[in-house]
Amino acid sequence: MKKGYPKAAIVVVLRNCKGEVLDGCSSLVNASSTTQGEALAVRLACQLINSNQISRAIIESDNKMVIKLCSTENVPPWECATLIKDIRLISSNFARKFSWVPRACNKASHWVVSQAFKGSIPLDWVSILPFALSVICKDDASVEVFS
Repeated sequence: MKKGYPKAAIVVVLRNCKGEVLDGCSSLVNASSTTQGEALAVRLACQLINSNQISRAIIESDNKMVIKLCSTENVPPWECATLIKDIRLISSNFARKFSWVPRACNKASHWVVSQAFKGSIPLDWVSILPFALSVICKDDASVEVFS
């Protein structure tokens, strides 16, 4: 980690419309702002969607600014301009919708983030879901699907 930047945990939980975890990852990164950290997470989500060859996806975040920047042509702040450009480019490979969700609807990601910060998330958390995460995923499964 570079000195001078705060450490942030970014998490992607890739789920199907039933709330079942398909893939995911968590990482500690350096971020100069909350917006930059959230943009890093959205870019990682887009990369995971591409690598899993998913053709349609809803990318959810509780950061309104990042969602707006990803779904419009607005000029992003300098600290995340390259990340937003990457997100727009990577996400052009699949049908996508960027959706703001309240933090209360994003419990799975926040549970993984809290475990990652504590250093207590198992390396195989995607393939062997911790019980608490499996319950959360069932509870906050999105009912919105592409028509």
